[in-house]
Amino acid sequence: MGDARTTPEPAPVLVAVDDHPALLQHLERELGKRYASDYRVCCLSSKDEALSTLKSLAANDEQVALVLAGEVLAGEPGTALLAEVRHLFPHAQRVLLVAWGHLGDSRTGRAIFEALSRGRMDHYVIRPSRSPDEQFHQSISGFLLAWAEARRRAPNTVHVVGQTWSGRAYELRSVLERCATPHRFALADSDEGRDVLAGKDPKSFPVLVMPDGSVLEDPSDVEFAAATGTAVAPDRDRYDLLIIGGGPAGLSAGVYGASEGLRTLVIDSGGLGGQATSSSSIRNYLGFPRGVSGGDLARRAYEQAWVFGARFAFMQRASHLTWETGGVVVTLNTGGMVVASAVVLAMGATYRRLGVEPLEALHGAGVFYGAAAAEAPLVTGEDVYVVGGANSAGQAALHLANYARRVTLVVRAASLESGMSAYLVRQVEATSNIAVRTGTEVIGMFLRPA
Repeated sequence: MGDARTTPEPAPVLVAVDDHPALLQHLERELGKRYASDYRVCCLSSKDEALSTLKSLAANDEQVALVLAGEVLAGEPGTALLAEVRHLFPHAQRVLLVAWGHLGDSRTGRAIFEALSRGRMDHYVIRPSRSPDEQFHQSISGFLLAWAEARRRAPNTVHVVGQTWSGRAYELRSVLERCATPHRFALADSDEGRDVLAGKDPKSFPVLVMPDGSVLEDPSDVEFAAATGTAVAPDRDRYDLLIIGGGPAGLSAGVYGASEGLRTLVIDSGGLGGQATSSSSIRNYLGFPRGVSGGDLARRAYEQAWVFGARFAFMQRASHLTWETGGVVVTLNTGGMVVASAVVLAMGATYRRLGVEPLEALHGAGVFYGAAAAEAPLVTGEDVYVVGGANSAGQAALHLANYARRVTLVVRAASLESGMSAYLVRQVEATSNIAVRTGTEVIGMFLRPA
């Protein structure tokens, strides 16, 4: 008998649509030369042809990673096509092609902002110029990485295999999320779980399979941090600058301190990025006109500080500070001690708990704090409630809406405008499967029989 062979998964599809033949030909040449080995490049000349093709791909359960559309298709904005893509492929990156001469034009800027605010597109990119246009490809590569991360297909992914979704498996996923580490979860008795563990024989769960193939069985947080190179064990080590907190403020201080030649250590009881890592898309951060995920922002800041020489001690908490001659002595909960000439406190904020006992009992088993990016794939086709009315809640609701059947945003304030940026308010209101309940608080919970 011959060996049973599985059919390889079809390559994801890149779709480009433009009704100008010469521009479409240029796009096809540029995309084909760079991406044809890993993706199927499909270039189409009309909105109708594109919709027909996209519907056929969806019917065949194929993956579309990226859709590029010209500014104008048959006399109407290309965003009209991009808006329809979301219903067929919620995770596809929808990108408007903008002519170079339109960059800086106020009318084009208003049109792009309006389309982004209404959720009709995700990004824009300047049309490719003379080949090879590396600026164009830098943007396209970023869009494809965002799609891969949303699909848990990013490079250097840590695989978590557990016997249940909750318990320690959830805690480890939370650690990975706080460290802005791409990760993917599978149950041990699933096909994916068995594939990840092929050739391995773990004695205890959950299991972490690292990108280099090494295996950690039910590791402690500190063991995980040590395996990723983000833990130190200080024993009265002396630093010029000690930063307590690894969120955006702490990472910024780490970059500035280390770049000035100060021996710098950043300590955080969790990982890097703080609450920012839970944001799937931040559009109003200086220097990122197309937006950036909180995890990506945190990783960039961490790498920047690391290259300048900053050291990090994650999964460790500063438990005591005292002044001694020559510096501040900081005691860590793991037993180590650090002496620093100066200490910066950048401890950020923590989520206020709802205090509803039945909800707290399900923490990690259907109730999550700030975990929209990590837990979104688990709510596919479900009804989800997001409690909160500020930017993080709006970003979470928009991200979850790509997976869930319906998202209800529960807001104590009388309106979204009281705590959320205007561009997010407009995008939330324009998303058809998001409902908003203002003037509402969570006071209890009951479980509906299955």
